Amino acid sequence: VLIAPFLAVPDLPVSTTTVRRLCSLFCLLGLGKLYAAWGPRPRRTIPFATNMVTSDPERYLRNTLIYETYPKLALGGPTIRWLKAAAEASEAVSDPDFMARIQVPLLVVAAGADQVVSTKAVETYTRRLRLGSLLVIDGARHEILQEADFFREQFFAAFDAFIPGSDDTA
Repeated sequence: VLIAPFLAVPDLPVSTTTVRRLCSLFCLLGLGKLYAAWGPRPRRTIPFATNMVTSDPERYLRNTLIYETYPKLALGGPTIRWLKAAAEASEAVSDPDFMARIQVPLLVVAAGADQVVSTKAVETYTRRLRLGSLLVIDGARHEILQEADFFREQFFAAFDAFIPGSDDTA
């Protein structure tokens, strides 16, 4: 089960290959630890109203309190090095030869209102899989398991239907 997998940045005017090449150049210049332009810096709390990951204010507040209490657990936006690695991974798993070797069924879950990863790229990728099923949860943001119960319930219903025995109440 893949949940909102990174295959591309949404609405980026350049290809993933271009992103990888630019990030590789920055890494060669020793700039890999810099944060990408749009990403927040670590340990900086973003107001709920402008967060891109969840529409659930209670879960967002809970996570924010954890990060403020334990700052070493806080994450920032992507670094140049992370973006390079993600672009490399995206290219690798999108290679037709790689995709042809996938021999297990995949449930791919995408967030319909994702602003972190490209839902369109996830849909395109899943259509190309021989053993792939796609669920797009309309209105959900990127962190589907941190979303409002309405969205989480859709994920867990699909998960239970996909994984044999996962809905047993033994």
